[in-house]
Amino acid sequence: MTPNPDLILCHNQSQPQVVFNGTASGSSYSWNATGNNVGLPVNAGIDSLNAFVASNLGFAPITSTIVVSPLFTFNGVSCPGVKDTFQIIVNPQPSVFALNNLTLCEGTNSQLVNILGPIGGTTFSWTNSNAAVGLSSTGTGNIPSFLANNPTLAPIQSTVTVTPLFVNGGVQCQGQSTSFNITVNPAPNVDTINLAICPGENVIQPLSANLPSTFTWVAIPNPLVINETSNPVQTSNTINDNLIQTTNIPQTVQYNIVATSLAHSCVGNGVVNVVVNPWPTVAFTALNPPYCDLTPIAFQNNSIGTYDYLWQFGDGTNSYLENPTHQFPAVGSYNVTLVATDPLTGCIDSTMVPVNISPSPNPGFSYSDSIGCGLLDVVFTADVYNPTWNYQWSFGDGATTQQVGQVGYQYGNAGCYDISLSVTNQQGCTTTETYFDGICIYESPVALIGADPTWVTTFNPFVQFSNSSINATSYEWNFGDGTNGYGYDPSHVFPSEPADFLVSMIALNEVGCSDTAYINIHVEQTLIYYVPNTFTPNNDEKNQVFKPILTEGYKVGSYLLRIYNRWGELVFESLDENVGWDGSYGPKGRNCQTGTYTWVLNFQVLQTQEDKEIVGHVNLIK
Repeated sequence: MTPNPDLILCHNQSQPQVVFNGTASGSSYSWNATGNNVGLPVNAGIDSLNAFVASNLGFAPITSTIVVSPLFTFNGVSCPGVKDTFQIIVNPQPSVFALNNLTLCEGTNSQLVNILGPIGGTTFSWTNSNAAVGLSSTGTGNIPSFLANNPTLAPIQSTVTVTPLFVNGGVQCQGQSTSFNITVNPAPNVDTINLAICPGENVIQPLSANLPSTFTWVAIPNPLVINETSNPVQTSNTINDNLIQTTNIPQTVQYNIVATSLAHSCVGNGVVNVVVNPWPTVAFTALNPPYCDLTPIAFQNNSIGTYDYLWQFGDGTNSYLENPTHQFPAVGSYNVTLVATDPLTGCIDSTMVPVNISPSPNPGFSYSDSIGCGLLDVVFTADVYNPTWNYQWSFGDGATTQQVGQVGYQYGNAGCYDISLSVTNQQGCTTTETYFDGICIYESPVALIGADPTWVTTFNPFVQFSNSSINATSYEWNFGDGTNGYGYDPSHVFPSEPADFLVSMIALNEVGCSDTAYINIHVEQTLIYYVPNTFTPNNDEKNQVFKPILTEGYKVGSYLLRIYNRWGELVFESLDENVGWDGSYGPKGRNCQTGTYTWVLNFQVLQTQEDKEIVGHVNLIK
C-alpha cells in the first residue's frame, strides 16, 4: 500500500478524511489507533480514516499511532500486505496567562511586562492600538519597559493584544488572543522660571502648573547665599525666601519644584532659578579738605562698576554726574549721599559721608591809588584784621608779603597789575580777593618842543612849533600872549610888538600825567626904511627932494645922511630924518649936475642898539 505521512494538527483543527490505497487494486484496509486520544471518534476502522476534529486539551503535544493493514483477496484467497504505520500528532492550543491593565503617569517608565502561558515553548506577538502612549505598535515576546507619554491634559489609552503561538513539527498553532489596557495619565507641566533679584529682596513666586496640582519645593544650598530654604521640603504653592548674598558677583539659587496632579497623583518637575545680583559697590571721597563756604567741593566717585548715579547733597539739591562739583549754600554740616543703580540689574545701594562746611574769611581790601605814572606809592588796607589769620599779599609784579595791617608798596615799572589778598583762617579756609588790573602804572610823558623861528620881527611874527614829546596823548599850549592851543604841532602869530614870549606846552598821557616844556619866542621891532633911487629937483612940485624914509625900528637922534658925488666930495649932510637933499650943494645952494650920487645912511637899530650903515646910489635928473 501507499505509505501515509504523519499528520501534525493543532487542537481543534478539522482533519479531512484520509483514504488508504495501494498498488493492488481491490485491496481492503483496516486500521486501529493506539496511544492518546487525539479526537478520533473510533479507534479502529476500515478503508479510510474518517474526518475528525483534532483535540488536545493538555499542555504538550500528544500522539496517536495508526496502523493500517492491507488485505488483497482474489478467488477467495486473502493475502495480507505490508502494514503501514503513521502518527497523528496534535499540538496543544497555546494560551496567555491573564495580564493586568497598566496605569502610568506621563514621563514615567513602565515595568517590564512578562507574557507567560501554560504551554512551554509558546511564543507571543503583540499589537498596540495607540503608539502615542510611548509603546511601539507591534512586538514579540515580553512587553519592554517604555517611557509613558501623554502630551495632552486628559488620560489617553491603548489596547495591547497578545497572541500566543505554538510551533511543533513545522506546524504553527495559534491560541486565543488576550488583551489588556494601558492608561497614561497626564503629568503636570511646571515651566522653568528664571528670576533675578537684589540682595535682601523677597522671592515671592507663586507656583502653577497646567493641571490642578499640589506643590513641594526645596532649594539646593548655595554656600554664598543665606536664607534659602534647603531643609525641610516645603509644601506650599508659593516660594517665599529672603535671599542675601555679600559677594560682588551674581549668585544663583536653584529651587526644585515637584507638582502632583490632584486628579491622578502624577508628578511633574520644574525649576525656579533665582539669580541674586550683588549690591553696587559704592564709595566716594570729598576732595581737597578743608571744606569752606563759597568754595566748590569736588567729589570723586570711587564706585566699582558702571552705574547710574544720584548725588544728594543734603541741601535740597541733587546731581546725576559721575564726579560732580558742588558749592554748599551756607556754613554747616551736610550728609552727602551717593545712590548707585546698576542699570543691568536694577539693584540699588548707597553710601553717606558727612561734610562739614567751615566759614571762609573775608579777604576784602582797599588801596589808596589805582592809577599813576612813574613811581607810585600805594597803601593797601585789609577790610578785616584778625591776628589769628594768615595774610598773603600779591602785588602783581612778583612781589609778595605776609605783613598784616596796612601795607605800603611802591610801583616803579609801567604796566597793569593784578592785586590779590589771600586770607587763611584757623579752620584752614582760604579766600582770595583779586582786583584784576587793579593798579595801572603808565609811562610818564616827556614834553619836547621846538619852534621855527624862535626870533621873529613885528613885521612877520609867525612861528611854527614842532613837537617830539613821548608817552603823551594830548597837549596844552600856552603861547605867553594870553592865547592857548591844543594841537600837536601848532603854528602861532604873535602880537606885532617887540617882546619876549615864554611859550609852554603841557604833554599829558591818557591818565592825566603831565610834563611841561618851555621855549622863548623873541619878537623884535622891524627896521623899516625906504630909499628912492631917483629924484627930479626941477621945481615941478613933484619928487623935488631925495630923502630916505624910516618908519620904525631906529633910534631917534641917531640919523645921519650924507651925499657924495662921483669924485667923493660931500655935497650934502643931514642929521634930521625930515630934511632931505634938494639937489644943491654949498652955502649958496648951487644946483648939482645931473648924474649918479652915492648916499650913506647911518642910524642905530632900536631893538639891538646896533649902529647900522647903509650905502646906496641915487640918480639926479633934471
